Amino acid sequence: MAEAERALADVMPQWHAWWAWDIALARAAIAARTGDAAAARAEANRALAEVRDWPYFDRARCAALAAATLVRAGDPAGARGAVESALTDPAPGVSTARLLAVHAWLLHDDGEAEAASAALGAAWAQAGDQARHLVRREWPRLERPLWVALEHGTVDATGAVAALPDGAAVGAFTRHPSPAVRRAAVLAAAGSGHPDALERVAELAEDPDPEVAGAARAAADRLRSDPPPLAFRTLGGFELRRGAWRVDESAWERRVAERLVRLLLCRGAAVSEDELFEAFWPERPPTSARRGLQVAVSSARAVLDPPGAEASRLEAADRTYRLRLRAEDSHDAAEFERAADGALRAPATERRAALAAAASLWGGDPLPQERYSDWAVAWRERLTDRYAELLAALSDEHAAAGDHLAAAEAARRFVELDPLHEGAHRRLIAAYARAGRRGHALRQFLACRRALVGELGVEPDAETVALQRRVLAGEPV
Repeated sequence: MAEAERALADVMPQWHAWWAWDIALARAAIAARTGDAAAARAEANRALAEVRDWPYFDRARCAALAAATLVRAGDPAGARGAVESALTDPAPGVSTARLLAVHAWLLHDDGEAEAASAALGAAWAQAGDQARHLVRREWPRLERPLWVALEHGTVDATGAVAALPDGAAVGAFTRHPSPAVRRAAVLAAAGSGHPDALERVAELAEDPDPEVAGAARAAADRLRSDPPPLAFRTLGGFELRRGAWRVDESAWERRVAERLVRLLLCRGAAVSEDELFEAFWPERPPTSARRGLQVAVSSARAVLDPPGAEASRLEAADRTYRLRLRAEDSHDAAEFERAADGALRAPATERRAALAAAASLWGGDPLPQERYSDWAVAWRERLTDRYAELLAALSDEHAAAGDHLAAAEAARRFVELDPLHEGAHRRLIAAYARAGRRGHALRQFLACRRALVGELGVEPDAETVALQRRVLAGEPV
């Protein structure tokens, strides 16, 4: 909330991208979240009044947004009135799917289940193949109305389950009274990767409906041989997704299990148990360290593999351990390296586009959580060096093509990556000068000198000083 309030304070009335009703809605949302119900109602009603003479799209959007705030502020009647007013005069060609979905929520909360189901059915029909975005935008407000609409048959079971936002929601809908919903949900649960949903797959093998039970058994069989894909993120921080499930910290049980996976991911090859002992249990005797490793491996496998998997992604053989990822699995750092290698070898006609595409895959500092871990140093440096090489080549390609602003942007990112790299500073100085930004170029020289003197106690080398003199003299660079 403090960050939201600071952001709103930066919005000045003369900013033409912000309209009065937009600002009032933002103030209303903040007031409602901080418990000032009276202010929230006042600002929401001010927004609705301000937008009254605006085009229909803006009126519909304002009503849909204001409704949630008004309900939070204790005025559900006002929320319903705003939405129903907007629905009375829809403009031709403008979708009312979101308004109808919000209306369904409000009707459901007022105990009008059939009307709510009809409204959600109308929203679903209007949204078409975009219904999943509608559901995820308004979740969890639509959870109960959607449940009831499925009971009434106003929404298609397969489409509804496909629109659910995550594995936890899918797992909940495996308990729906409609066999058609449970059947669709069990298939989605198998691919979601979420622990609760996978647990329900096993339970539904005993479902009283034979088609649901059969689908559950088939899904369980498929899970054993074809588990949900894993997606590892290590650029900018560590994250793992199993299917659609984003693995949270609590799932690992032990922090060392997560770190073990990170180490194996960095190595990309078999690692001996002695190396793992040294990395994680350097003070323990081998017997104790081995027990710790076995517990960590078990905990890691519980995250990496679904229950009953025929083979684990974490392999152990001859006192070595490795991650053996499947073709469907992904690792952002590995993808970045492959793209960078290909771009740096690309033919001249394709090189600039390939370099830009590869650079866009960089997500940030590799595994910042392991910045001080000896086993991560070489891997982190290799990735950072490759990114620096990519940025240098990209800046040079932009410069050769005469796109000096793009050259400056690539060089600026290079300087941010390595503030002590004089080549990066020279590229940025030259790009600014060629783009006609002489002042920027001279200030960049001063920034370069401050960094070198302050951090290393050395002056810029002759090539950098000569470049600065050419810029001062107004000579071509």
